[in-house]
Amino acid sequence: IRMNTKVERVLQLSLLDKKDVHFVKTRVDAHEIINKAIEKIMLQVDQKKGRVVTDFQAEKYNIDADSDHFLSVMLNLLDNAIKYSPDAPDITVSTCNSGNAICIAVTDKGIGIEKHDCKKIFDRFFRVHTGDVHNVKGFGLGLSYVKEIIASFGGKVSVSSQKGAGSTFTVYLPVMS
Repeated sequence: IRMNTKVERVLQLSLLDKKDVHFVKTRVDAHEIINKAIEKIMLQVDQKKGRVVTDFQAEKYNIDADSDHFLSVMLNLLDNAIKYSPDAPDITVSTCNSGNAICIAVTDKGIGIEKHDCKKIFDRFFRVHTGDVHNVKGFGLGLSYVKEIIASFGGKVSVSSQKGAGSTFTVYLPVMS
């Protein structure tokens, strides 16, 4: 399943390059999709004896998006939070509104990212050097995919991180009225 997901992402990125990807944008309940993504990753979290906490404060949470691609974005962010947590993952997914946008933050208490790497983290094929963590697999495509998809929905994504203390990836998306 994991390899299929990676291959699918590569194909989606190549379509994005050609501007050939077809979205089926509809009114999407962001909270519903986030919960669906959390359900899908809970087996991995449970196996590592971790937890995922939600703190949904956003009162406006309907977005104009392709639900499958938005689900893939959330799965990617959650999967990274699990992969880069060497111990039991401790993940918080929170939402709030800022102006006419929903802010979705995925926070982990994992290994964190050096400040100089944060600038490159969304570049295609860029992978953070993980030092002693050799079990982290990937091609450096996931966060590039996240950035491209969120941009196609009229939003943006950012990261704040501290080496050894974890990371927060925040997605900003316009909400529908």
